[in-house]
Amino acid sequence: MNSSKSAVWAVWAIAVSAVFVNFAYAFGLIAAGIEPDMNSLRFLAFSNEVANRSIANFDLLGIGYAAFTTLSNQFLHGNMMHLASNMLSLGLVGYALEKRFGAKALWLWFLVGGAFGTLVQWSVTDPSAPLLVFGASGGIMTIVGMYQVLYATRTIQWSNWGWCLLAFTLVLLTPNILAALGLMSDVITSSAQMGVVVHLASTALGWAVGFHLSRSSREASAEAAFATNWKQAVGYALLTVAIASGVSFAFGKSAPSLEQRFFKYENQTLVSKLSQDLKWSTEALDKALQAPEVAANLAKVQAGVKEMDNQAQLYVHLKTTSGDEAIKEANVVRHFMDALKTSNIAAKTVIKLVEPEHKAFQASLNALSKAMSSGLRIDTTELDLVVAPVMEKLGPVNQAQSFMQAVFQATEAILTPLAQKQTVTRQMEMQAIFQVVTNYLDSMATQNQQ
Repeated sequence: MNSSKSAVWAVWAIAVSAVFVNFAYAFGLIAAGIEPDMNSLRFLAFSNEVANRSIANFDLLGIGYAAFTTLSNQFLHGNMMHLASNMLSLGLVGYALEKRFGAKALWLWFLVGGAFGTLVQWSVTDPSAPLLVFGASGGIMTIVGMYQVLYATRTIQWSNWGWCLLAFTLVLLTPNILAALGLMSDVITSSAQMGVVVHLASTALGWAVGFHLSRSSREASAEAAFATNWKQAVGYALLTVAIASGVSFAFGKSAPSLEQRFFKYENQTLVSKLSQDLKWSTEALDKALQAPEVAANLAKVQAGVKEMDNQAQLYVHLKTTSGDEAIKEANVVRHFMDALKTSNIAAKTVIKLVEPEHKAFQASLNALSKAMSSGLRIDTTELDLVVAPVMEKLGPVNQAQSFMQAVFQATEAILTPLAQKQTVTRQMEMQAIFQVVTNYLDSMATQNQQ
């Protein structure tokens, strides 16, 4: 039986679906407030990180999402040239197969071939390496493989252009074969040629299906089973377009929730934004700290912290020296408290002078820490080098303020019970602070003796 008079619609339906998916998905991303770039393709592309993590955690929703993307990625393309070249290849090669076997058969081979190539690529990819698979190439290469075998065995007979199309299919395969053999290493390592395995695996599947059909004695019945009339064709095409555009909008608008659930480990856009924000805020704070008045107060803080350290060492020395040194120890405590007060006044002045820059720095630093604690993977080596000089300048400021806060908390713990019985005077507050500092220095002396 020859179906050369059958209406050709599957090739057009696939092409229209791909166009709708790409444009609808882009508008959906814009509606979600996400820039439609190469990185945003991951929401409908197949991601090996999502698949691996979902399987490892027995996440059924994630596994279902990964399975869905083995089909959805076939309608997604990186740019107009990618889309146009794939659809041109599909039209040139798919037309003959659809005329011979029917539209439903072409849909089946396209979807199954693309999913097969995606899964093979996933199986041979290092689990630690990020991988996104997208594009109709897998399904098209399955049809290419089928066309080569079926035309060569004369199962398909379609005008004198057939040999030209056979040569065209070989041209499509040649770069992938050379890359797989290591003869085009610059191509196989290129991110643009990440689908070499997809192309070859899908083509191999097409060869296998082609050989089966060329040898099948039940070819006529198989062809009849795939036959359809024009009403079914139009309905199927409209349904495909509706589902494709609906899914694209749905996934585009739900991209933030998808990002939170599935892509928090691999969101390079977020990584770049957080890193850049921290760099900019660090540079602004560093510049603010270099202002003359700020630098002068920083020097006071450093001097005060250094004096605190000197007095603490002197106290330890007196405490470990035999004899009655109680008076000297009390004086050391007072000098320590004076240095603490001086350094804190200067520290507050520094923070006040650079308050906007300091708040922005802390906000960006906290955002980065929160994202990392949520599982976002960030290489902080470069960021550490950027932040280190500023942290070194702020070190004495943070040290002085932290110690003063600890003193106040300990003093409050002493005075709170007294406040329930009597009025707490300023003298009592100073005595409590003196006692807290003395206890701290005593603990240092005890540790030194041990």
